[in-house]
Amino acid sequence: MLDRNYTEKCDIWSCGVILYILLSGFPPFRGSRQEILQKIKLGDYSLDDKFWQEEISEDAKKLLSRMMEVDHTKRCSAQEALDDPWFKTVMEKQKLDKKKAKSTLGRLQSFQVIERNMNNNGFIHHHSINLKFKKFFGFSLHLS
Repeated sequence: MLDRNYTEKCDIWSCGVILYILLSGFPPFRGSRQEILQKIKLGDYSLDDKFWQEEISEDAKKLLSRMMEVDHTKRCSAQEALDDPWFKTVMEKQKLDKKKAKSTLGRLQSFQVIERNMNNNGFIHHHSINLKFKKFFGFSLHLS
């Protein structure tokens, strides 16, 4: 999309970014506007730190990698994402470990504070996250 070549695969990449944030509580790309754009072009994000190693399954990381593939011709389609073993398992269980949910909520709140306090060099001055997922997770999440 940064090269002005928009297809449905751009939406899959965006869904991958959203999934990354939902799983971790932080965006995959951080830094100044220029740094973020460069990281996006290179696909420079990490699934290797302690949190990702201890808290997130290999299947979830594989799906994220397929969704956030830089080369749109190699990126999974919407149907492939829906058919992914991890996604099917999550949809079948529709359960969330409350400890992990609270941990993710805390990281989302921290991210919001960071974004709100960024100066003119930041990518976003005031970022408000309002996610409603009571049906899936069993509670509503409202951040503003």
